[in-house]
Amino acid sequence: MHPQPLNWISRIRAARPSLYVGAVAECGALDMNGSTRNTVLADHESWVGVDWRAGKGVDVVSVFHEWDPGEGVLFDTLVQTEVAEHDKDWRETLAKCVKLLKPGGNLFFTCAARARPVHEKHVGRDEWYQGLDLVDVVTELRRLAEFDEIICAQNVSPADTYVAALGKRVDTGWRSRPLLTAVIPACQDRYAPRCIKTHSDLSAGVSEYILVVNGADPNAEEVLLRTPGPSVLAFYDVPLGFPEACNVGIALRHPAALAVALVNDDTEQLIYEWDDRVLTILTQEGNIGALSPVLGKETIANPYQWQGVVPTPEMYDVQMLFFAWTAFPVTALETVGPFDPRFGLGTFEDVDYCLRLTDAGLRLVVDPVLVVYHRKHGTFGTLPAGQFKAVMQNSERVLRAKWGARIASV
Repeated sequence: MHPQPLNWISRIRAARPSLYVGAVAECGALDMNGSTRNTVLADHESWVGVDWRAGKGVDVVSVFHEWDPGEGVLFDTLVQTEVAEHDKDWRETLAKCVKLLKPGGNLFFTCAARARPVHEKHVGRDEWYQGLDLVDVVTELRRLAEFDEIICAQNVSPADTYVAALGKRVDTGWRSRPLLTAVIPACQDRYAPRCIKTHSDLSAGVSEYILVVNGADPNAEEVLLRTPGPSVLAFYDVPLGFPEACNVGIALRHPAALAVALVNDDTEQLIYEWDDRVLTILTQEGNIGALSPVLGKETIANPYQWQGVVPTPEMYDVQMLFFAWTAFPVTALETVGPFDPRFGLGTFEDVDYCLRLTDAGLRLVVDPVLVVYHRKHGTFGTLPAGQFKAVMQNSERVLRAKWGARIASV
């Protein structure tokens, strides 16, 4: 095992010092070049290592998803490191890991990402090799069980995927599950903690928060790692850009979610029980594709999204929305599909998406009762001089190439 997975688990433990290791089962325990057993998880109380072949670190020889540890035997911690890329049955293996966790238990999982070249095929065990990305693993985990939090990372160098699913919950039924997922892309730590706190404090309790941290510096990552609130905290070591970060967050949404809000990290929520109102509108009003609150005057380019410009307490339809804070029914996102990553760091991906929504026959609406505070250019204002102009020019070229005469002016 190369040192990066060990360093990552150590980092998670440092950020969550009360984490209990206890009784451990390890999937793929053969120690070829390093193990967590006597390093970052050395404070375990007991350990059983399972692998399909005998060797150092292996206590039980078995294919993991076929292993029976005994009636009622459960573990505080499950470990699966640098194994899944070699396992064609990785979903069954992951399900077995989750099944063997006690309530409150923790899972540490690492593997090669899809971009890493083949480094070994296990002769005698199907000679399978397929890297897995963060979205592959976390979406499967969220389907299998509820956790207090999932902290995950995907790196370019080395091309790795890391996941820590902490605090397995006892299933208490659909009524306790979040029905709205708020996706917050972030590349800095200045505003995101405040964004999460205001949304959480004013929530009716039917929402969750996914923070997609991409291209942040190490100091900012450490601040965000210690920020309370997110159900899923996803780290990427490169800037994904707003469109692709949104795609990641949408893919990671809670399986029970009926709506997704895309929330700029430089916004703050101002309305009590905002999530209940958004859900009510998106599930009871007909044919809505996207919903925007009103924001401070001139903090967004579209004046119809300014607070007080349209003097009515009733929702109203508009021809275009700019996405500083926007909510969508999951059905609309599934109909229209993901954001176009060709828009790079961002800008004009919202224009593109609104055109796609309206082409699908869906409405764009503003709710003047919902109010959000927005810092204009809280993110793009951090770019070096001239880079924002270059970002805008690139996005405009993509938009015009896609829509041509449909775009009279930008």
